[in-house]
Amino acid sequence: MLLAYTRNRFSTIPLRLCFKFKPVWSSGPNTYCSPGKDTVSKDCFGNQRRLSIWHTLPVDATALVTLWSPELIYSITSLWFKDRIWYATDGWDNPIPPDRSSGLGFGAFIERLIAPAQVIWFPYMRTRPESGRFGVKLEGAGKIRVFAIANPILQALIRPIHDWAMSILRLLPTDGTYNQTAPLSRLRGKMHFLSFDLKAATDSLPVRLSGSLLAGLFGNEFAQSWVDILTQTAFRVPEAQTFKRQKAHVYRFTKGQPLGFYSSRPVFALTHHALVWLAAWRAHPGKLFLDYAILGDDLVIADEKVAAEYLAIMRDAEVTISKEKSLISRTGALEFAKRFMT
Repeated sequence: MLLAYTRNRFSTIPLRLCFKFKPVWSSGPNTYCSPGKDTVSKDCFGNQRRLSIWHTLPVDATALVTLWSPELIYSITSLWFKDRIWYATDGWDNPIPPDRSSGLGFGAFIERLIAPAQVIWFPYMRTRPESGRFGVKLEGAGKIRVFAIANPILQALIRPIHDWAMSILRLLPTDGTYNQTAPLSRLRGKMHFLSFDLKAATDSLPVRLSGSLLAGLFGNEFAQSWVDILTQTAFRVPEAQTFKRQKAHVYRFTKGQPLGFYSSRPVFALTHHALVWLAAWRAHPGKLFLDYAILGDDLVIADEKVAAEYLAIMRDAEVTISKEKSLISRTGALEFAKRFMT
């Protein structure tokens, strides 16, 4: 299906596996505290100095090796760390194989980071290193969006699949990632639109569906390692803070995927497209279906039969669709990317 919907071009897009540490994040799991006695109070509050990813990289490395099992780290890095180029042709017959030297090379990289951490950080730290934490962002209409702040080393490992998925989305004429209005131009002249609003889409759509998509392209082992990176990362949530005391809980994703991790949003979008293709195949077997538009979790379908199959698939996946926020119109009105159009 992916080959047909990308007009036979997706198999020419390479997945360039490599580990390149180019931090572009403004904060990390451990950037909320400074390591010096003069800048950190007993409970890690008071006069805090703003840190960058580079400052806390040794602590991030320590969090990885202390909170994750050696077997899990090796199984992931043996697939992701070494520079390789792979094409998504048929993951069942041509899966990405693990590479022993890749896992050993990552181990040497981590050891070089942990050495300075033992001298610079550990004597002054009052909280354990964290592999991830949650941040919040205030959006319009008082809406608060929770996003994941992940270990930057894991972010660097997983970046290649993010870039690959973004390249695939560019090939889809029904996707609005790079141009929000472009997929709507294909729907001009139609009058019956079904605009659906998914509740907490990235949290509720099973990550195993995305894993199955990647397994079909790159093999089971690679797909499982991607799922492990997203679901085995523990995210810290400060629930109450005072000058003397800090209480926090740690959570992992057991169903959906953490928004904020590289690859999470584009792979989710690809999965969303695949679910629409499945619905279209059930409604109109053997036909290519382009009468829809997707931008992440936003969806407009201009076919009642396909929409009915889509709703059935989402019910099976236990994804809730808000009827109050969805728009069903027979007069040419639709809602897409927070915009109402007629």
